[in-house]
Amino acid sequence: MRRTTGAGHVANEFVDEVPGVSQGTTVDAPWLNPVQEELCAVVESEGESLDGTGAITDQVWKAIAKRVAQRSKPLGELFFLQDHRAVSEWNDADPDAYFAGVCLDDGDKDIAVANYPDLVPYLLTRVLTYKEGVAGEQSTHNVTTWAVAGGVATLTFANLAPEIAVLTALLEDKEVHGGYASWRSITLAGAIGNILAGTYAITEVNAVARTVKFAAVVGNGGAGGAWTVQFFTHKVAGSATARVFQRAGGAIMSANDPDNEAVPGLRRRDRGQGHAHYVRTNNSAGAVLGIAGSGAGSTEAAINFTINRALDVTTDGTNGTPRTGKSTDPRNITAHLYVWARTYIA
Repeated sequence: MRRTTGAGHVANEFVDEVPGVSQGTTVDAPWLNPVQEELCAVVESEGESLDGTGAITDQVWKAIAKRVAQRSKPLGELFFLQDHRAVSEWNDADPDAYFAGVCLDDGDKDIAVANYPDLVPYLLTRVLTYKEGVAGEQSTHNVTTWAVAGGVATLTFANLAPEIAVLTALLEDKEVHGGYASWRSITLAGAIGNILAGTYAITEVNAVARTVKFAAVVGNGGAGGAWTVQFFTHKVAGSATARVFQRAGGAIMSANDPDNEAVPGLRRRDRGQGHAHYVRTNNSAGAVLGIAGSGAGSTEAAINFTINRALDVTTDGTNGTPRTGKSTDPRNITAHLYVWARTYIA
């Protein structure tokens, strides 16, 4: 875009012709062509074809509306809505119906680039990263030994904090998932011993032994060395689709907690903070009895007795009646969780 420099301009602005008095500014090609191309670029950048008949006069407006609708959120943003919305592609006749959000509380799904041309490539680059965005960030994880026996490959990871944290987080995600079927994958950028480069479906994670197993149809063998692998959180072994996992009934937890348990892209189960219970006697003021064993926690004489279960939960006299259920939940507003795909094509 440029300001006019046509003959008769005043400070690069157009002026009207005054018949018999003055000649107005010349509307020349050096100014008109950039204006034309700027307007055409708005339409064509949204994948639309220019109307050559002149019958359609709102193509630029529709292209701008489409761009605003698609880019109202960053690609991959997680967001909530109170109502459930079905995905719907852009329609010039009904811009308000457009919705490119993938619902994350209605089940696992594998999505194709043909339907989600922006989201799928984005998801396929999301790699499991320890301390993402802060000091100590690590997205390639160190392998120290490999072994293949009976078509099953076993990789042993380094006994280092990043590897231990990632394997522990993966195992927790598996517990949320309920098993290894249709779950996460591991990617080898290069061959590790007899194991060929590629993406493999994980069949076992052992955070204590620091091992990951997967099927590998190659010769048996094993050795020590130094290699690195990655875990792409949405890659599907043997497929170009991206796997989107269900997150029903869960809350969003900020990554990079002090213990490095919250690794971005994985799920965690609910849990309560570790704690102990004591039983106070009614007939001896201040006496505290240990619940199990040899009077542990007693402030007076050690008393030995065992309580198998504490079934009654009651008020402590200060904080009201305790609420119980199948999970530990923070105060919340319940809504549908989506990830923004930017573009959807039916």
